[in-house]
Amino acid sequence: MQWVALDPQALSDRSRPKPELPTNHLKKVGARKALAQAALLIPDVDLPPTPDATVADAGRLSKMYGRYVEQISARVDRVWLRPRTPIGSDSFSCRVRVTQDLKGNVVEVMLEQCNGDSRWQISLVQAIQSASPLPAPPDPDVFSRTVRLAFVGEAYTPQQRADDYETEADARKVIEAQETHAANIALSHIGDPRFSQNITISITGDHSSVNIDLPHTSVDESNKTARE
Repeated sequence: MQWVALDPQALSDRSRPKPELPTNHLKKVGARKALAQAALLIPDVDLPPTPDATVADAGRLSKMYGRYVEQISARVDRVWLRPRTPIGSDSFSCRVRVTQDLKGNVVEVMLEQCNGDSRWQISLVQAIQSASPLPAPPDPDVFSRTVRLAFVGEAYTPQQRADDYETEADARKVIEAQETHAANIALSHIGDPRFSQNITISITGDHSSVNIDLPHTSVDESNKTARE
């Protein structure tokens, strides 16, 4: 720190020599705010909200933080391709915790409370990762390395925006893969005496269909029918 004293008469008397100002000037430094910014570089440090803030500042920063969260949610929502496959519930809802670095790059996504099918959950995580880097805050004081967000999704209907959902072809591939997986599980249990019910497998083609009714006792006793 350097203290400089100036002669007030030198400002009005031009005959007096002008003092040479030092190259370094006094500058007000917010020590606690500077330390708080430095603490952001240290992982797993929970900072107190709005340091050095008055009551009025706290209200202003609270509104700024709400706008900040809305901006992040809007960016994620724009890139979120929701599945066309069933949710497994009336609607999809999920609360997530997102960790970011100082540049807004997503470091970690943690699902805290979600319902619905795993495909819906995975699609949301992928959307958050695709939205990285996240928007910068409207005020640096409201930046947080950890942000909690909430999302809601509805099952696909013809009334929904098609651009918000995966393509019909991608959804059909997923459904076919799920059906193939279920058929393989059924095949693996053919003849298993632990099952008391018959296993029925239907294969449908463009010009023919085959129905195979296999009782659990043995494959030799199965009744196989085929029709063109």
